[in-house]
Amino acid sequence: MLGKPENYQNKKENEITYEIMVDNGWNIDPIKGKELYIKFDKDSIVIDFRLEHWGK
Repeated sequence: MLGKPENYQNKKENEITYEIMVDNGWNIDPIKGKELYIKFDKDSIVIDFRLEHWGK
């Protein structure tokens, strides 16, 4: 339901990332956003998650 993960950066092996929101303002470069991180154990069971808000 969430779609394809966006692990385009160097992330941990058992962690996937989803871009929830990005605000570019009036520029091409993002000024703020939110990302969802989901961490799995060796059996692919979710053991942790966090939502990070970055920017202004």
